[in-house]
Amino acid sequence: MEKLKNSGLKYGSFDSVQARISADIEVDSFLCQMIGTVDSLLFKINGKFRLGIPIDRVEIDNVQWSICRDYKNRIVG
Repeated sequence: MEKLKNSGLKYGSFDSVQARISADIEVDSFLCQMIGTVDSLLFKINGKFRLGIPIDRVEIDNVQWSICRDYKNRIVG
């Protein structure tokens, strides 16, 4: 996000088209990095806890559901 702040300083404000384009690119890049980080973490959780979720189904809802299911089975079972 430092680059985003620097874009504002470089162009003086975000009123210019070039400053807005630069800011959009920085925000898009940041969001892509965050999504990649979350996906990577979900894959690691799936493997570490041996949830058995197929690779194409590793999503936050499925991981959360599997963890809750396993936790309930350990308490009840």
